[in-house]
Amino acid sequence: MPSLSTPALTGFTRENLETLIANLAAPDSAVRRAAFARFESLTPTKPASSARGNETSTITLDGLRPFDFSAVRTPALSDIPDAHVVIIDGVGKVRVDPVLARLGVHATSFRSACAADDGALQTILASLPIEADTRWGSLVRAFATDGVFIDVPQGVRVEVPITIVHSARELDAPAWTLVRAGAGARVSVIERINATAERTFIGRCDVIAELGSHVSITVLQDADPHATVLWSRNSHCASEAVIEWAIAQLGARMATDTLVADLNGEGARATVAAVFFSTKGRFIDFSPRIRHLVPKTTSETVVKSAASAGGRGRSVGDIVIAAAAHGSQASLRADALLLSADAHLDCVPALEIAANDVSAFHGATVGTLDDEELFYAQSRGIPRDEAERLIALGFFEPALARFPDDAVRKELRERLASLLTSENVA
Repeated sequence: MPSLSTPALTGFTRENLETLIANLAAPDSAVRRAAFARFESLTPTKPASSARGNETSTITLDGLRPFDFSAVRTPALSDIPDAHVVIIDGVGKVRVDPVLARLGVHATSFRSACAADDGALQTILASLPIEADTRWGSLVRAFATDGVFIDVPQGVRVEVPITIVHSARELDAPAWTLVRAGAGARVSVIERINATAERTFIGRCDVIAELGSHVSITVLQDADPHATVLWSRNSHCASEAVIEWAIAQLGARMATDTLVADLNGEGARATVAAVFFSTKGRFIDFSPRIRHLVPKTTSETVVKSAASAGGRGRSVGDIVIAAAAHGSQASLRADALLLSADAHLDCVPALEIAANDVSAFHGATVGTLDDEELFYAQSRGIPRDEAERLIALGFFEPALARFPDDAVRKELRERLASLLTSENVA
């Protein structure tokens, strides 16, 4: 356990990493140092130009507080109903679910998993190669003090979603979620991400779907409009496994979400559904990359984005079909809706195909509300403001329909409706 006399750390620096390692008595010190070295190697030596809209490239980490050992607080679960695991400012709290316990499912924090000392968490973490980490993923591996570990045994089907909450309130402590589904298992996870004003929240999520398993990950990011959220996601699918990603980015001043989905076994399938809404000068960047690495794999990606009132964003999607991935099928569709004259969105789909006998499709559109649809709605007595809101909500529906939980879909529709006010649509 950390020493409570240690002062607060300021900055993601090598010196502070050594302080963190010393106070945690971390057995993975070599891994943390290697991860930080990779982070440094991926960090631009000077801020990159944002001329093409990639404003996240200009982010600096000066003055951030990755952890404060003098103020370790265990979060309470009372104000976060229905959550199985909560991580607030780098410290976790677990609500024991008797149903999950009977099934042998681990829904716990990294610290609790390490205390149990069954070695499962450490084995999985060791299997994730550092050289595959993104810049932000590397930083999380170096500085994370706790995380969420979901482990579903072989053949177990979890009938209700497992809900986790990551929150940055007073610190900028990184967040980490790790999900493994054993062969033939089935699980749905809802990950909620929030942060208070001016916090910078950096996180990662890793998913391992073993033979014939089915994993659904729903992400709801609704941070304070002054916060910054930087996330990295990775999934690995064995033969006949399915991974479903459903991601909603609706908050933060600046948010970036990089997703890499690897299809590693024949018959593996990945689907990605994403929605994001940028308004009032905010910037959101969503970059999915689906990699078909073996024959007869399938993927489908749908991204729906909107911007208004000076909001900006971009979606850079990429489908990779390796030379060995014959018989694979892939599609990528990205559509952007501009709701005001000062909004800006970029959609950049790409295909990298090195195999024969494949089916691959990609397409993108950027447009405004359809005048004919508006005229039709108004001719039926619907006021223009209401017509604009209804049409915009309908624009998101092809992606929202792919979110696996009825309550989440209802919540998102209500949240989007609240964003689609007359002051945001002009």
